[in-house]
Amino acid sequence: DYLSPYIYTNMDEGPRKRSRTGMANTPPRMSGTAVGNAAVRLVENSDDRVRASQLRDPKQRVKALNALLKLSSSHETNYTLSGDSVLTSLSDIALELMDWHDEPPTHKSRIVNEENQELNNANSSPDEPVFSSATAWIDPPTKHMKQWSNHWKEGFGTVKRCTKDPANFKMLEAIVAILRNFSFVGGNLRMMAYTPTVVSLLIGCMYEVHDDHGAAAAVNDYFRNAAQRGHTDTASDEAAKFAMSRINLTVNAMQTLIHLGPLLDFSGQKILADRLFYSPATAKEGPMVPDLQSFGQAVGGNWGWGGMWLGKRLDTKEDVMSDVTKEFILSFTSDYLEAIWSIFPALAHLLTNPKSPRQVMLVGVDLLQELINHARVGLVGSIDLEDKEDEIPSIRKVLVSMPDVVLERLIDLLYIPRLGPDSLEYLDPMHNVVNRVTTLKLMGGYDSTIDTDLRDRGLDVLVPLLELDSPRMAARLGMHKNGTMPRTRLWDALVPILTSTVGRNDSSVMAAQLFRELGKSTENKPGLLYVQSRLVELSSRDHRVAHLVWNHLYPVEMPEDNEGERTTDAEDEMVGDATFDTG
Repeated sequence: DYLSPYIYTNMDEGPRKRSRTGMANTPPRMSGTAVGNAAVRLVENSDDRVRASQLRDPKQRVKALNALLKLSSSHETNYTLSGDSVLTSLSDIALELMDWHDEPPTHKSRIVNEENQELNNANSSPDEPVFSSATAWIDPPTKHMKQWSNHWKEGFGTVKRCTKDPANFKMLEAIVAILRNFSFVGGNLRMMAYTPTVVSLLIGCMYEVHDDHGAAAAVNDYFRNAAQRGHTDTASDEAAKFAMSRINLTVNAMQTLIHLGPLLDFSGQKILADRLFYSPATAKEGPMVPDLQSFGQAVGGNWGWGGMWLGKRLDTKEDVMSDVTKEFILSFTSDYLEAIWSIFPALAHLLTNPKSPRQVMLVGVDLLQELINHARVGLVGSIDLEDKEDEIPSIRKVLVSMPDVVLERLIDLLYIPRLGPDSLEYLDPMHNVVNRVTTLKLMGGYDSTIDTDLRDRGLDVLVPLLELDSPRMAARLGMHKNGTMPRTRLWDALVPILTSTVGRNDSSVMAAQLFRELGKSTENKPGLLYVQSRLVELSSRDHRVAHLVWNHLYPVEMPEDNEGERTTDAEDEMVGDATFDTG
């Protein structure tokens, strides 16, 4: 039932061997066609143009959304977009439903003092993007995107949801579900990933509120105030009741971002290469991109020697441009980078929110794992944590600059009970059928009380995260911020995983690997001493734990002779000839 996002098929042809064209990182062969020559450009088919016009018509909008849901969810055909008109119409509808009036960022006007001296440059902008690894997890790169995120937070707030039409949120759910279905087809990935409004829409949905208790309290206050005023509005009452129910926008939005993960470019290098040299004349040459006229600008020869100069600096294997300035990259990719860099504060907001449901946390950790895997490509050597003014920080540098509050949340995932007040979803056994309780629960052991899904996903994130910047990340993870006390919650959670028999088969192996990464940092010596007695006791019962303890964490040094060489053979002979006094 799962349509692989790595498959790209041409719907106009019959059955054929499926290729990996939809996920190819290298551009197809360069077309010799000029950019402005529309005669050989792929024209959007009539069906997509009709669907886009129906979406723009309020009277036919619901019918068009239902038709798109049915078409995109079909497992028999892979619906591939032939243009960006459908995506643009869906994005416009979502912005209209959220009451967002997009205004371009304003620029500073020239300010002159009494002596007619210029205080600011007329061309400088207060909304100039700031791409910094130190602030990436805190705020979006521009003030415009910060207003965008705040607007979505308020739009998903309980008070706003009480006064809105429930049909608006249901329609927004349908739009995000359609985008998720589109992302299962490889031919749509580049079209969606290179559309800033679609990426911004998916990131905005990550701010969905998941507070049932808070929603219930706000709704009760709404009805109490309405009764005091003698207000009897049936539509508002239905909207208030709908505010109590959680809408499932966050999960679908993050799943779509996971599918787009291999094409998300945080450095701007890949999209710059595509903007300059990716020019598919037909669908057979590669996946389509939005706004065709803005891609392949240096292909047709219109740039003369400048296009040749850029072509020599294109690495077709890595899709990066060498010896190009930051200003040149931003001139082509600024709108895209502003949208994609806003994913970090949204992800931090979701992971650190203690009221996030279990399913949302699972998908959120999967999205973080996708970003870490993206940063591990070509991982070589250490990394400089200082940002350079003339460069855009890499995603690896952003991830290793993760705030301590996010690291602590990832540590918490290693030991979350299945049930009870400390679990992410508390089920009252007096009023609910608890289906996650087994007979092992009566024994009260570790394997019967732990949420293994969250634990295993936490290990999948922490192990490669430490490898991005070892051993500095190991010191940050194993010790508190002040550097004087170990994170006892982390060490206590890792010890029982070494001998766990529930969850994935490789959970104990991942825990051992995490121990080895932590042991590479000398700052974690207090933490290793904290769990030393327990690990030594476990090593006497499990050979894998013994290998970890005596070869990696607490290695035993062999005695050396006068020449500095180990006398293993002499020791073996001594042990063989030794006689013991049995008294």
